[in-house]
Amino acid sequence: MTFVLCAGRMDCKTWPAGEKLEEDAMSQEMKELQKLKGIGEVLSRRLIEASYNTIAKVAAAEEHGLKKIPGMNPQKVRSIVTQAREMTSEAEKSRPKTWKH
Repeated sequence: MTFVLCAGRMDCKTWPAGEKLEEDAMSQEMKELQKLKGIGEVLSRRLIEASYNTIAKVAAAEEHGLKKIPGMNPQKVRSIVTQAREMTSEAEKSRPKTWKH
């Protein structure tokens, strides 16, 4: 099975089902996690593999859970969680308010 994605009439890409979409999704998740100081390419991949694939999930994480990830510096875990919580809080503040009836 092959998928075709078109951004416009002339800009279409084809790839085997699932492969490219999964790679693109992981790449985007890795880039997002790398916004946290102390998280590089390797550690972002390990976080995703441990199901911490968003900043919100890192923010909600228990520190002892993150310390179990190979390569995670135990002294930096608190800083990483704090950064993620601050980023999540800022995102919530900038979200449009919903109307109440």
